[in-house]
Amino acid sequence: MNMESLIPNGFFSKEKYSIGLDIGASSIKLAQLKQKEGVFYLTKVKIIDLEKDKEPARILKELFSGPEAKNSKIVALLDSPYSMLKRAIVPMMPDNELKEAVSLEAKNYFPFSIEDSLVDFEVIGDLVENGVKKKEILVGVCPHKAIAEHVRLFNELNLKPRVIINSALAMFNLLKFKKFKENLSVAAIDIGKSLSDLIIIRNFQFCFNRKVPVSGDDFTRALTSALSTATGKIELSCAEAEKIKKEYGIPREIKSELVENKISNAQLHSLLMASLEKLATEIGRSFDFYREETGGMKVDRLILFGGSAMLKGLDKFLAKELAIEVEVYNSWEGIKVSKELNDHPEISRMAMAAGAGINKTEGINFLPFEVREDLKRLMERAALKAGLSAAITILVLAFMGLFLSAANLDKKINAVKSELSFLNTRFGEAKERDLINTVLSEEPYWEDVFKEIGNCIPDEICLTQMSAQGGILTLKGTITSSKDRPDAFSGFIRELEEGIFRNIKFSAMREAAGQKEFEIQMQFE
Repeated sequence: MNMESLIPNGFFSKEKYSIGLDIGASSIKLAQLKQKEGVFYLTKVKIIDLEKDKEPARILKELFSGPEAKNSKIVALLDSPYSMLKRAIVPMMPDNELKEAVSLEAKNYFPFSIEDSLVDFEVIGDLVENGVKKKEILVGVCPHKAIAEHVRLFNELNLKPRVIINSALAMFNLLKFKKFKENLSVAAIDIGKSLSDLIIIRNFQFCFNRKVPVSGDDFTRALTSALSTATGKIELSCAEAEKIKKEYGIPREIKSELVENKISNAQLHSLLMASLEKLATEIGRSFDFYREETGGMKVDRLILFGGSAMLKGLDKFLAKELAIEVEVYNSWEGIKVSKELNDHPEISRMAMAAGAGINKTEGINFLPFEVREDLKRLMERAALKAGLSAAITILVLAFMGLFLSAANLDKKINAVKSELSFLNTRFGEAKERDLINTVLSEEPYWEDVFKEIGNCIPDEICLTQMSAQGGILTLKGTITSSKDRPDAFSGFIRELEEGIFRNIKFSAMREAAGQKEFEIQMQFE
C-alpha cells in the first residue's frame, strides 16, 4: 500500500487563514482573509469600539477561541510616531556583513534617534549605479517600548502573531494591487485618530515615508474651541464635536443655518479650516521632500486611508489645495469581497487591517528577534509532532484494517456487480447505483475524520491508539500537564463536538507514570 496516498492533502498544515489585526487608539479592527490560487478573499471583519466596548480583551479572546482563528497566521499592525521605513542603496556585500552594516548605518537614515529601537530590513534587489553594482534595501525602525506594549497584550490574550508591521507597510501592500500607469508617483496617507503616516510609491516600488503631524483628533479639538454667538458663549463637548465632524464634515456652502442647534454652518467651516490648511501644507511639504530626494519628480495622485479620511469633503478640499487627483481608498483591488461584507457599514475602515492580513511572512518584521526564534522553534516542534502523529496514526489505522485496500474494495464492487447483473433486468440502473452507494456508505470518509482530529488536537494531548467498529470511533491517548492550558482536554472535546463527531463519551480516565491516560468513544457523521 502506498502510504503517501493515504495522507489527506493539507493534513500537516493547520494554517488556513490570515488575520490582520489593527490595534488603534479608538478601535481594534480584525480582518480575516484566505488565499486561494493567488487571490485573497476577505471572509470576516470585526470592529471593537474602545469607547463603547468596555471589555475589549474579553471580546478578542472570544474571537480567537475558535479553531479557525487558532489555525491562522496573525499579522498585527503597530504604529508609533517613531516607526518609519526608508529606502536605501548599499554596496554589494555578503548577507552577514549587510546585517551588521545596516545596524550601524540605520541611525543616518531617520530624522530621529533610533537608539532604543528595533531595526529590520529586507533586500529589494540589485541595481547598477554609475556603473557599480549595488543592493537596494528597505529599512524599518520601531521603538522597543511600543513593541513591548503590543507583545504584552498578545501574551495576555494567549496570541502568537507571526509578524508585526506598521501602517506604511500595510498601505504599500494594498497599493501593490492597484493598476497605475507606468512612471506615476502615487502618495497615500493614513489619517488616524492620533497619527498620520504618508508614503510615496513609483512603479510599485517603495520610495518615501514621512509622519504628518496632523490627525483626526486635531479636527475634533478644533471644533471644541469657544465661540461667541447671539445667545452667548458656546463650547462643544468632545462627544458633540466628534458627532458633528462625522456627520457633517466640511460644509460645501457657507451658510448661517445651525448645525445640531449648536453652531452655524459658517462657524463649523471656520473652526475646521486651520487644521485642514495645516494638513494640506504638511502633505505639500512631504511632496517637496520627495522631489528633492528624487531630483525633481512630482507626485501625481493622493489616496486617503484611515478613519479620518471619511471626513466629508476632505478629498475635494485636498484636491483643490494640492492641485492633484485625490481619492478615498475603497476599491479593494486584488481582494475579493463578498456582497454581504461589501455592504457592511464599516467596510471602508477595514482597509488597513486587510493590508496587514495580506502581508508576506518574509520581509520587515517588528516582532522581537527572540520571540521570532521561539516561535520558529515552536512551529518546527509542532510540525514534527504533527508529522509523527499523523504517520503513527496512519500506520496504526492501516494495520487495524480501518483502510480498505484497493484489492478488497475491487472484490466488493465486483461481487456487487455480479449480483446486479441479475437484478438489472428487473430494477434497472437506478437500483444498481443505490446498491453500490449502500456498500460504499458503510465506510466513513476517512480524509475528513483525519483532518478534523488533526485540526482539533492541542499540543498537550498525544494519541496512542485509534480504532473503529460499528460506526463508533475510539481514541486513546495521554494528557500532558500544562500550566498555560489546564483546560486543554476539555477544549479538545469541545472542538470535536463542534465538528463532525457526535455523542462523545468517556470510557476511561486514569493516572499512569505521571500522566493522565484517557479513552473516549464517539460517533461520526
